[in-house]
Parts: sequence; C-alpha cells; structure tokens
Amino acid sequence: MIQVPDFNDVTAARARIAGHAVVTPLINNAELDRRTGGRILCKAKNMQHVGAFKFRGAYNRLCMIPEADRARGATVKLAAHQDVERPGLLRHRLHERLH
Repeated sequence: MIQVPDFNDVTAARARIAGHAVVTPLINNAELDRRTGGRILCKAKNMQHVGAFKFRGAYNRLCMIPEADRARGATVKLAAHQDVERPGLLRHRLHERLH
C-alpha cells in the first residue's frame, strides 16, 4: 500500500534538504502565455543539483537512513538521467551533509 505524504511529511522533508537543494525559480514563458491565453510559469529544474527535481527526493530519502545503517551505503538510480553520471555527485552531497 502506498503511503501518501501529509503536510507534516512535506515540512519534515523540506527541513532535511534545506541548504542542500537549490530553491529553483519559476520563470514566466511569454510564448506559452500567448498560446494558452493564460500565465504559464516553468520551474527551472535544470538549476537543481544534478539538473533534476529528483535530487530533492533522493537526498531526502538518503537522509532518513538510520545512522547505524549508513555505513552499508546505498544505491541511487535516477531513472530519467541514466545516461549521465549522477550518483557520484549525490554521494558527494550526502557525504557533505552527514559528516
């Protein structure tokens, strides 16, 4: 059964990744505004570490590993970016955070 995060889960995750994940801006796209007749904002995920929102979720999850289990390590697979070496950067960021 999938557990849907509640507000407390989200605020706890936000606290765990604070200072490690980039607060990426929303950028207005005039062409999309024109085409849709509305205001379209695009999230600049390319500014995030490893160029994806996935950093936040992976980093948050790795930070939740109990201290006693961290020595065993973890394998991280960012499926949308399998063609780029990202685990090294994530490992580096986690090491900075946990040590």
